[in-house]
Amino acid sequence: MDNKECIFTRTEFAILNYLIWNLNRAVSYKELYEAVWEKEYLHDDMNIMAHIHRIRKKMGDDTRKLRYIQNIYGIGYMAEGEYRGYRDRQEIIWKT
Repeated sequence: MDNKECIFTRTEFAILNYLIWNLNRAVSYKELYEAVWEKEYLHDDMNIMAHIHRIRKKMGDDTRKLRYIQNIYGIGYMAEGEYRGYRDRQEIIWKT
């Protein structure tokens, strides 16, 4: 991302926020759906996949070598990185 500003929709931000709060932990489609949409999971994986695709595109992720959000086959997604909290700011150091 290299300090690039990204503008996300409310849903995209909620997905990314949830993945970051669960950094380095696989999050199932069901868990992500119920956390973001606050509804019962109806196996709506395509909806989640479309949002993840747009998030990756906005973040400039390379689909051949994913850096920010990993696919966890048969489970869901995982944001990989290191969280660093400071008094005046927070950072995510993404896995490269």
